[in-house]
Amino acid sequence: MKRSKALSALAAIAATAAVGLAPSPAYANPTTPFNLYSGLVGGEVRGTLTWYNRSVGIQGEVCDSAGPDYTQVQFAFYQGGTPLADDGYPPQTRAVTAGCKPFNFTQSGPSGGITDIRLKLFSASNSSPTYWIYRPS
Repeated sequence: MKRSKALSALAAIAATAAVGLAPSPAYANPTTPFNLYSGLVGGEVRGTLTWYNRSVGIQGEVCDSAGPDYTQVQFAFYQGGTPLADDGYPPQTRAVTAGCKPFNFTQSGPSGGITDIRLKLFSASNSSPTYWIYRPS
């Protein structure tokens, strides 16, 4: 009888220890897909933003129709509606002529983080309407 109680107690301690050592679930950073097409520019940009603590990961591709012009995408970074360009976080651009070009980069941000991004397409002679993307709450 004593042996059975001792084994039960050991099993309970082992089960408690195993639960205490179980890995915690991984934290998933929020993501936001984007897609902006402009017939006026003759191009498109699509991809995904991954929102980190201060920075944002930007992955996707910019595409240009087979015209003589190029298509350029501009990502401008903001915090609560305030542009961050003068604080050392200038807009990033990616461009392509006739085809698609992938991109994948991480933009660092200030204390408090990047909270919104202005996305715009350009060609040599035109630009698209501004597309705003906000960090999910």
